[in-house]
Amino acid sequence: MTGGRVGAGMTGTPTAATADVTDDREIEPDMRFSLANERTALAWVRTCLGLIAAAAAVTHLVPERTPAWLTCALVVAFAAAAVLTGAAATTRFRTVHRALRRGQDYHPPREITVLATVLIVISVAVVIVSLSYHA
Repeated sequence: MTGGRVGAGMTGTPTAATADVTDDREIEPDMRFSLANERTALAWVRTCLGLIAAAAAVTHLVPERTPAWLTCALVVAFAAAAVLTGAAATTRFRTVHRALRRGQDYHPPREITVLATVLIVISVAVVIVSLSYHA
């Protein structure tokens, strides 16, 4: 469902292919598109919850010899990623919902690339800390 016009399966007023994109009139989107948008938002929320769980796990799983500042930094990094993911989920859901109702284009989210990069950096840090203090 990313990219392209979404109006082809809509009911009600003309499709996005024939409607003026700058028109603020809203149409009732096909329920399948609305539900797909909702499922995507829920997947983002599950990711947010997983990041919160990771933040909590770091406090219990990082070796005791690890400096407190480093453990705290990892917890804050996971928690910040969770906050950003939750905010991105809300923003993305509203943006796609608005595009569906207006029959406008919408594009793949940039947030996924940012989130993936942040999680890779955090994961590498966790591995380095774990290996260095288990040796």
